[in-house]
Amino acid sequence: MNNKKKLGAAFISLAVSGLAGLMLVAPGALANGPNGQGIGASVLTEQACNWVNFGVPADITLTSASTYDGTPLQLTASATVLNVYVTGAQATTSATENTRCIFYELGTDKSRPSVVMTIDDAQFGAKYGPGDGVEDTDMGINLDGTTPLVVDSSPCGVDVDNDWTVLSSLDLHNDGSAEGIPIEMKTRSDVDKVQLAFNETAGTGGQRCATTYTVSLLLPGGVEPDSPGATYTFSGITLSTVLTPAFIDAP
Repeated sequence: MNNKKKLGAAFISLAVSGLAGLMLVAPGALANGPNGQGIGASVLTEQACNWVNFGVPADITLTSASTYDGTPLQLTASATVLNVYVTGAQATTSATENTRCIFYELGTDKSRPSVVMTIDDAQFGAKYGPGDGVEDTDMGINLDGTTPLVVDSSPCGVDVDNDWTVLSSLDLHNDGSAEGIPIEMKTRSDVDKVQLAFNETAGTGGQRCATTYTVSLLLPGGVEPDSPGATYTFSGITLSTVLTPAFIDAP
């Protein structure tokens, strides 16, 4: 039974009890016309918990430490900070009420966070020259099991209770692995801790994951560019990062 049903049952109980008392104490009053007493109540509700992520960049630029000479060349982006946390712990007029957020629907289904990363294509196109550039198909990079887009994540910086599971290296490619989960909270018991304590001001409490991740790609060797000496640009793939609450039954 959810909270709304419980509250409704309490109203019914008050109405029946009040009517019974009126009939026993002053039955004659019923003959003097209708009488009624409005019954009201108020309750302060807890703030609902919501999972939020921020820090995802609009664009990611991969750069290299040297020039391409026909040998495999690593392209890497600067480290990016990603935060996943639960809202709540709002201040109220009472020091003892509404000091933390909760997940409503406390039955078998519990909301937990999973960060999902997805690529939308299988190849980086290569171009050189001014303006829109000239395409060089041989220099394009196919994302397969040998040459994936790699996302390396660090452990959560303020995960004091080790509630989060972080995949240190995620390979995204077109061989059935165009999507992956680098960060998630797996168990319901970890999610339940949200209802025990959360320090929103300090950003601590085990329900916040602050991680850094880098994106890298290997430019394969053995390819002669159409325009040696030119600057090549690679584009054509979007990396999407979405926070997806999932529903779990297991404790």
